[in-house]
Amino acid sequence: MPTPDSLCSSVQEKIRLSLQPLSMLATGGIRPDLLLTGKKLRTHLAECLVDFAGRSTRLVHACAAVEIVHTASLCHDDMIDGALVRRHLPALHASAGTAAAVLTGDLLYCQAVCILTETRELDLVSDFAAKVAEVCRTE
Repeated sequence: MPTPDSLCSSVQEKIRLSLQPLSMLATGGIRPDLLLTGKKLRTHLAECLVDFAGRSTRLVHACAAVEIVHTASLCHDDMIDGALVRRHLPALHASAGTAAAVLTGDLLYCQAVCILTETRELDLVSDFAAKVAEVCRTE
């Protein structure tokens, strides 16, 4: 089982690799790597709460997807709330525009699902999609 620090490193690497296909965002002034600079609290919590003994790959994929969805929700939430700052930087909609923020959030949601499909575990993908829909409904 990975330690919390090694889990966060593995999750960060998974996120970095999964966002490479979104490099076209950089041409619009959006750096996906900067969007995911948080503390990874959800990843640390998962390490403490979930028994994935012998399933560290699934854990890394699940944590990476959750971190990406969290960031996607922030892209949208900042717009909805009119927040101008996120993580001590201009909120995405404030720096890149509303359309870029909406599309970036949408792309991040899609990328999170793609990460989970790599596990080939349909129950995980299905449960995850249901929870993401719940997040959207509560927003």
